[in-house]
Parts: sequence; C-alpha cells; structure tokens
Amino acid sequence: MRSDPSTPCSGWTSLLETLPQGVLLSDAEGHFVEANAAACRILGVTRQDLLASGFLSPRWIVLGPDGFRLSAEALPGVFSLRTGSPVQQRRLGLLREDREIQWLEITAGPLPEGGAVVTFEDVTERRRIEAVLRRSESMVQESTDQLMEGCQIIGFDWRYLYINASAARHGRKPKGVFLGQTLMALFPGIEHSELFAVLKDCMETRSGRRMENEFLYEDGARGWFELSIQPVEEGLRILSVDITERKEAQAEIRRMNEDLERRVLARTVQLEAANRELEAFSYSVSHDLRGPLQAMDGFSQILVEDHGGGLDETGRHCLSRIRAGARRMAQILEGLLNLSQISQGEMSPAEIDLSHLCGKVLGDLVRVHPEQCLAVRVCPGMRVRADHRLLLVALENLLGNAWKFTASREGGCIEVGETSSAEEQRAFFIRDNGAGFDMALAGKLFRPFQRLHASGESEGTGIGLAIAARIIQRHGGRIWAQAEPGKGATFYFTL
Repeated sequence: MRSDPSTPCSGWTSLLETLPQGVLLSDAEGHFVEANAAACRILGVTRQDLLASGFLSPRWIVLGPDGFRLSAEALPGVFSLRTGSPVQQRRLGLLREDREIQWLEITAGPLPEGGAVVTFEDVTERRRIEAVLRRSESMVQESTDQLMEGCQIIGFDWRYLYINASAARHGRKPKGVFLGQTLMALFPGIEHSELFAVLKDCMETRSGRRMENEFLYEDGARGWFELSIQPVEEGLRILSVDITERKEAQAEIRRMNEDLERRVLARTVQLEAANRELEAFSYSVSHDLRGPLQAMDGFSQILVEDHGGGLDETGRHCLSRIRAGARRMAQILEGLLNLSQISQGEMSPAEIDLSHLCGKVLGDLVRVHPEQCLAVRVCPGMRVRADHRLLLVALENLLGNAWKFTASREGGCIEVGETSSAEEQRAFFIRDNGAGFDMALAGKLFRPFQRLHASGESEGTGIGLAIAARIIQRHGGRIWAQAEPGKGATFYFTL
C-alpha cells in the first residue's frame, strides 16, 4: 500500500470490493478517502456523497447506542485514530428522512501510515430480533415470577441461578437469600437426603423425574411438595407444588378409616353376639314354645272328641277357636324361624335355570290346588347365578303369593319373564291379574306380618314376602312392586 491512503493500489481496491461488509478508509484528520461498493449499498448513497459527508450526511441524524442523538463533534474522533490506538467498536443508528432507524455495527482500527480503516454492517434486523427476545424473556420472567407453582434453576455447582416468589415461599426464606448460594449452604444436610440423590442422578444422566418429597423445616414443621425435575442448559429446573394440605387431608382420612375399621370391628363383635342370642332365641322358639302350643291343640282336640257331647254349641265353638289360634301361632313361629334362618349360613352360588325352577314351583301349586284353574306362562331360557336353595324359597313365596290372590279370579293368569335395557340392570318379574293392592301401602309389603288385605280374605302369616326380600338382598339385588287394586300386581327383582 502507498504512503498516501487516498490513493490505494488497485489490488487493495479489488480486495475491498469483494467484502460483504461496508469498508471505509479515512485519513489522519478523519476524512473518508475510500469506500467499497458494500458501504454505498448499505447506506444507500453514492460513493461521491459518502466520501464528501461520511456519517454526517444531511440525509440522516446519527444516534448513539442508547438511541439519543450524537453530536457532530463526537463522531469524527472514531475515524481519526493514531498508530498504536486500540481498535474501537461502536453501534450507531441512522435516523433517516422516512423516520426509520438503520443500526450499524462499526469497528475502526488505525492504519500504519495514519488514518483508519472502518468496517460496518447493517444490524437493524439483528437488533430488532434482540429486542423481541428481550421482551419475550422479560415476559417469561414476569410470568414465571407470578406463577403459583414454584420454579427454581440450579447450576451444575448446585448454586441457585433463578428462583421465583412461590419457590422462595416454599423454602421459607427471602428470595434474595437464594441467588448465588448452594443447596448445601441453604439447607445443611440436604446432601444426605433422598431428594439430593435424585437431583444428582438427574444432573449426571440429564434425565427428568417426578416425585413427592417431604421437607423438614428448621422449626420442625413439615411440608409436602410435588416436584418435577427437568435438565436445562444451565443445570436443573425444579417445579414445585405445595401439596401439604392434600397430604394432611389424606392422613386424616386414613386415621378416620382406621377408626371406622375399629368401630366396625367392635360393632361386628356386637352383631355376632346378637346373632348368637337370636339363634338361641330361635332354638327356644322351636322347642320351648312349640310344645305348649301342641299341648293346647292336642287337649282341645281330646275335649272335642271325648267330651264334645257334654258341651253346648258355645263350648264347642270356643274349643274350635282355641285350636285355630294354636295352629295360627304355630304357623307364625314357623315363619319367624324361617326368616331368621334365611340370614344365616353360607351361600353356594351356581348357574341355575330360572325358567325351569319357576315351572317346577308352579307345577307344584297346580298339583296342590287342582280345583283352581289358572293360566301360567314362563319365559324360556332365563339363567342366573344364585344359591339354589334360597332362590327356590324366594320363588315359592313370590309365586305362592301371586297364586293366592289370583286363584279366585275368573281368567286368572300368572306370567314370569325378564326385562332389561342398556340403562337398567337385568330384572325379572312375576305378574298376575289378581286382587292387586293400593300403592300407597307399598311400603309395608316386605315387612314381617304386614298384611295389605284382611286376614279373612287370604290365608298366610304375612311373612312370605319378607322372606323373599331378605333372600334377594342376600344376593345383592333389590325387589319392588307395582300394582292397582282389582287389576293385579307385578313384582320385580334383580340378582
């Protein structure tokens, strides 16, 4: 290169023209003496205008890095460097006539012969992206700071790099105490905990982990936190949710359940004792009360047979009433015994042909009452899983009840079938067109000795439906009825 920088050699000029950055050469006084094509293109001026006015062109206003206007006196010093001066770097903005700002990244270094070489590039788009990123980072920071969820970032040396207000609150320390401090300094002994072992594994393997951790504070209090641990570029990010209230509620529920189990156990012992007393009572009824009743009936029969001739009509009627009462009492005791026995003993569930079982019960009723003409219909193919002995007793009571209240009706009919839908459980029904009953009294149906008809209208002790209901309940089902006086009744049950 020649001693006069204003007349560079053609080789130097050719090199400048190949560069994508703008390049300017200045003399010792800071006046530009050479510019390459890239400089003209970036600034949008001709080479002649650029060399004449440089960055002080009337086409624009020069702004400093802070966006304020730069004085004309401050700018030339950048381009009039002496030999041995350090390289200078500046970011300048050009406020153009259209009010758009063009930002330039400028580097200036001294030339051996005096003057300076200045390179620059348009960083307007980069600055815009940087501004967007700063705003984005600021928004993320603000959002993270406002999270109800705790957030903290720990570096590879176990120092806190970031912590939001929620995480500081979880740690029960001011937010400023954490930054720059290590986990071990803030929480002595944590390096021996299960939590630290998990953090160390996540740090070394760069893997994530979710866990629940119980934390012991310095004052002896305990807190529970749900942690989400994820590796990040700086180290580990830990998100925390305080679940102390939930854990305390769960512990309280466990205590309540344990207390309930103890109470249930105590109540079960009491019930078992009551059942043993009931069994003893049933035994007493079976043996001690039946004897006197049989004696009353037997001696009354002797009086009628051996001494009936010495009694008048009133006397014979009284003896007849005594015998009927004794037999009635015996039936009631038999019903009580049956009801108590239904709740005892183990069940033996098995696959049962319900249609066949109903047909058998109805066939027995026809044989016992040949004088009564009833039509019976049983839906074929009904199969259930139940205890055969108990289900047979239930059907005998339900079908016997339907027969009893339909036998006297002309054109009487009994139908057995099933009904089901996608919304409802499979149910079976026993329908008759007999006497029916008032639905206002339906609440009494399945209570022992509750009769919806006068005792003279039908035989029985009023305990058959209670037995059937108890059997259905033992099978985990339910039983209900629909009826209308004089138009029959339908009993439904599930198993």
